[in-house]
Amino acid sequence: MLLAASSGADPARRILLQDALVLHGQLRRVESEFQVLWRTRLTFMAWRAVHLPAALLLGVAVVAHVVSLVIY
Repeated sequence: MLLAASSGADPARRILLQDALVLHGQLRRVESEFQVLWRTRLTFMAWRAVHLPAALLLGVAVVAHVVSLVIY
């Protein structure tokens, strides 16, 4: 709509306006993709915060179990 309203303007200004509108659209797409990727990163960070201590605990339990089997 803004581009159509400037149809009588100087061609150089029209090209600058068109470029600005394209850049604005690209910025909006990049920001929306960034938000999706940020949520994904936070999900993986939360999963890692739970998974690593649990894996470490289970690893220690396996080692303790094997050691107790060797001793007895």
